[in-house]
Amino acid sequence: MLTPLLVSGISLIFFLFFQATGIYTGDSGDLVTAAALGGVPHPPGYPLYTLLGYILTKLPLLTISWRIALLSSLPHAITVGLSYAIVTRLTKRTFAGFVTAFLLLGNYLFFLYSVTPEVFAMLDLFVIILLYLVVELAERFSWRHVYMLAFIAGLSLSHHHVILFLGPAVFYWVISARNQLLRNRWRLGVTALLFLVGFVPYLYIPIAARSDAI
Repeated sequence: MLTPLLVSGISLIFFLFFQATGIYTGDSGDLVTAAALGGVPHPPGYPLYTLLGYILTKLPLLTISWRIALLSSLPHAITVGLSYAIVTRLTKRTFAGFVTAFLLLGNYLFFLYSVTPEVFAMLDLFVIILLYLVVELAERFSWRHVYMLAFIAGLSLSHHHVILFLGPAVFYWVISARNQLLRNRWRLGVTALLFLVGFVPYLYIPIAARSDAI
């Protein structure tokens, strides 16, 4: 597990070196303003991103835009490390993992959304975490990983609905593991509850909408 952490650490340093201190084009202005003022950005509101961004604005580091861009650099650095881990695990080849990591780092759009305030890096992180958990569960069934999968799946929906396109992959695993899942109904109930707990960040939207912020 040390190597994926090292890959993530190096990636983060690389991203921080180029991280934007001002507003970039696209939705950056909308997202930074909403997070800084405790408001609500354009639909679907990105409650998890905006809430975390609001917390990050309190850090005494450089500009507000740079602080919120940490929600791009940190998730994408972890994404690179987990991508290395998954590919290495599936192929049993360390070289393949490194090639994957460097291809991600060298991709222009991936790099751009690693150093500017945008919502895509957190989406990518949720995708890679869910895929990692599916790979884990496909190799060895564990209720602990089922709980994590359910909670993170719910939490990912409080960030970006595009995560739904990953649904078929998760559903395929659920079908293949249905016998193990149905053996313990109360654990299945806990799994459903954890999925719903992941939606808690949505409470931010009605609370923020009651204020004078945009």
